[in-house]
Amino acid sequence: DGRADLARDFVAGLNLASGLAFGHGGVHVVQAPYLLFYPDRNRDDVPDADPEVLLSGFGMEDASSVANSLVWGPDGWLYGAQGSTVTAHIRGITFQQGVWRFHPVTGDFELFYEGGGNTWGLDFDDRGRLFASTNVGGYVMLHGVQGGSYWKQFEKHGPLRNPYAFGYLEHVEYEGFRGGHVTAGGIVYDGDSYPERFRGKYIAANVLSHAVYWHDLSPQGSTFKAHHGGELLVADDTWFAPCDVAVGPDGNVVVAATGNDR
Repeated sequence: DGRADLARDFVAGLNLASGLAFGHGGVHVVQAPYLLFYPDRNRDDVPDADPEVLLSGFGMEDASSVANSLVWGPDGWLYGAQGSTVTAHIRGITFQQGVWRFHPVTGDFELFYEGGGNTWGLDFDDRGRLFASTNVGGYVMLHGVQGGSYWKQFEKHGPLRNPYAFGYLEHVEYEGFRGGHVTAGGIVYDGDSYPERFRGKYIAANVLSHAVYWHDLSPQGSTFKAHHGGELLVADDTWFAPCDVAVGPDGNVVVAATGNDR
């Protein structure tokens, strides 16, 4: 019925685990510097064995920027992000901020695109287009394309990896921005519990505003433009800091947040 009747610890003792994804007979967990796979092929919610290290080398210099936000793409690859102030060294590829992907069958690893600031949150729309949230004020998302080179703070983080990139791609143009500059955990809503007008809207947490907003998306050439749609949730508790958003099996939006002990 889409409602949890029981909860239990699957694995304990992880440090800064920042993303998980179910599939292929177990649970994928990103915990810098590793992408781990915990097998659970009998589905008893107990790992069958010690985790397999699928990837190693994600950056660890800054806990606010570690690899995060695992999500399955429509192409069968497992996608994740890495923020702006850590450096990964994986299979001969060195990068800071960007979106990466891993193929669970072949084991291939790729840097999907470079740049974009300190990203926490990835999702795909119903046509397989990737959207990534951002910590850059005035914007809430990027429209990510494979092989793209995106804005970054060049004076701080250096030039793009691709020496043949003729410029870079910007954030999705935005109107009516409000709130703090950190947008996290954005999703394109595809559930059935909310009214039809929410289908295809970009719903994301605004960490510094203690709120979850929804945003309108519309085509603009080969990309998109967006504007503020409304407030989905606003807290009057300054300890409430929403940091991730998901759609539950019942079609409701689930929000993860830090908070105080009340």
